[in-house]
Amino acid sequence: MISSCYPVSTMIMMTVTILPVASVVTAVHACHPRTGWGNFWSVSGMWNVGAEKFMQSIKSVLSDLKIRASYGVNGNQPGALYGYMGLYSYGQNYMGGGGSYESALPNPNLKWEKNYNLNLGLDLAFINRIFVSLEYYNRDTKDLLYNRPISSTTGFQNYLGNLGQLNNRGWELELRTINFAGNNFNWTSVLNMTHNKKRLYHWMVIGPVYRGKLVYP
Repeated sequence: MISSCYPVSTMIMMTVTILPVASVVTAVHACHPRTGWGNFWSVSGMWNVGAEKFMQSIKSVLSDLKIRASYGVNGNQPGALYGYMGLYSYGQNYMGGGGSYESALPNPNLKWEKNYNLNLGLDLAFINRIFVSLEYYNRDTKDLLYNRPISSTTGFQNYLGNLGQLNNRGWELELRTINFAGNNFNWTSVLNMTHNKKRLYHWMVIGPVYRGKLVYP
């Protein structure tokens, strides 16, 4: 992982993080070596507007003001061992002898599920007693990991693949007030409000090839 923090000025801060990750579950590749690497990164920044000189004249009313923003990519790897491989298992007998059978379909196109996250935030403080935090977020999850059902005539019921895209977006608001502050007693109030909208789209997948034929278009 590579992470760098850049203080642009005493009021502005930026952070950049890069994280290349191999798809490994207990030392076993869950994704095909061709698609097993995920390059994840994030960029974030904050501007402490309240510390700027032009804000000093209203400091007694607007105690603090910060603007935040971040964007980044992270991922989820398949939880199944050998997730992209076609597997044979033992435990079935034939004519009184031990035998093996195909227990999983191969999917060489299996890859990371990726999340693309955008966050925008605004923090305000009034007279050092009223604090407001407003945040907007947008999260796109692409190449969703899913056990896709297929026709049982193939000898299988499902296979692990990537399909579809999920979007979550909304906002969060927090209002906190210090109603009373004493040596032995403090009284604060907190109000939280949230709104989230979820949308699922591009719900389709190109299935694995089974004995030269496409199993599920």
